[in-house]
Amino acid sequence: MASKQPLEELAPRTPGGVAIYTGEGSPEGAITASPGSLYLNKLGGADTTAYVKETGTGNTGWSALAGV
Repeated sequence: MASKQPLEELAPRTPGGVAIYTGEGSPEGAITASPGSLYLNKLGGADTTAYVKETGTGNTGWSALAGV
């Protein structure tokens, strides 16, 4: 399961600001974030290393970035 450790928060004083997260595994269902946020999977893997939060404000709506 993904960890909830922000690496860098780009808009810390703005509610709903985007952030960059890191952890192990997929963020889907584990990391709550705003659209535009990024997640880096420390375990790596084909098409599972980087994710972008595309929709919603809960812990779903993450999409893997292919070729990263």
